[in-house]
Amino acid sequence: MGMFLESMRIISANSGLTLQHFLIDEDVGDPMIRFAELELNGPSEPSQYPDDLFHARRTSRLPSNGARIDPQVTTLLKTLSSHNGHRYFQFDDPELIEAVILENIRAVFHDLNVSAYHREISRWFRYSDAEAQAKSDGLDYRCMRVPSMELRLMKQLPQVMSWPITRGVIRRIYRRQLGKVSHVG
Repeated sequence: MGMFLESMRIISANSGLTLQHFLIDEDVGDPMIRFAELELNGPSEPSQYPDDLFHARRTSRLPSNGARIDPQVTTLLKTLSSHNGHRYFQFDDPELIEAVILENIRAVFHDLNVSAYHREISRWFRYSDAEAQAKSDGLDYRCMRVPSMELRLMKQLPQVMSWPITRGVIRRIYRRQLGKVSHVG
């Protein structure tokens, strides 16, 4: 959500407007939880990032190679974050990393079985090289690191991820596709 807010801030600045956000911390039983209120004001200087970068964006889900993050890079990330009003934190505890990854997998499997979310995201699935190249806008089976047939199954029959008989197998496959993770930042 932070990346979304920052993207909106950059695009707004390029349009001459200042975007302010106010985080919302509410605990509601509704499946749609607001996380921020946005307000546009002016004027703003354009950002250093042109809008074209957002149109040229590409998604990659290459697996982590497990390489350790150089401490100098960590220091740089902390410095950059601080200078921009944010903070950077990372951890390398293998048990905590695995817990975060497993929670992410649980959330993905859950979300793909929420009909409104499923309808929205599955519109962006791209099942072939030709379709991915022609549209250059979606969740290509290659960047998702799943065979085209598996991605089609997620669209047509997402319930398979919640069935007791198949859930564990699919989760293990998905986890293996993520690779070895040495840090979470």
